Amino acid sequence: MGLFKNIGDFLSAKSYTGLLPGDLPAGKTWGQGDLLRANEISLYTPRALNKRAEKMSEIEFVIYNKRGDPIPDHPLLQPLRYPNETHGGAQFWRLYQNYLDILGSAYILLDIEPVLFNQKKHKIKNLYHLRPDLVKPRVVDGKIINYDYYGPGGNITSYSPEQVIRIFNPNPSNPLSGMSL
Repeated sequence: MGLFKNIGDFLSAKSYTGLLPGDLPAGKTWGQGDLLRANEISLYTPRALNKRAEKMSEIEFVIYNKRGDPIPDHPLLQPLRYPNETHGGAQFWRLYQNYLDILGSAYILLDIEPVLFNQKKHKIKNLYHLRPDLVKPRVVDGKIINYDYYGPGGNITSYSPEQVIRIFNPNPSNPLSGMSL
């Protein structure tokens, strides 16, 4: 029984010294970029994750009113089904599930425009992914005040919490960070 516990402890530590070849870290705890690289070279992990992502991409979104009746022309259905000009619904939600499974978190940037004649209302025009390994929540006094996105070329773009939907599997050792499968 002790042997299986030791193997389980070794694998759950995410520090697989000397186990995998290639450009992967040996003897340290893996970061999110390392998890993405490991997924690229793994033989079976992407297949399993793609099956989960495939099921996620098959979701048919429906919005109901208070009485439980579907609202077929609800304005939120358009960005859920056709998130943006780059990704159709199936591709967008598949990538969402892959980010969540591999990195433990997913960030969706809301492209919001004001509703004509009502500045207090906003319409979600598009949804975009922010790569989770390039996003760092800025926390002050235990509250997220911004999401900093470290883009190509070293550019940092800050987004307010109202602009970003953050989905994550809470990590017991750090409840504000995501934990991968």
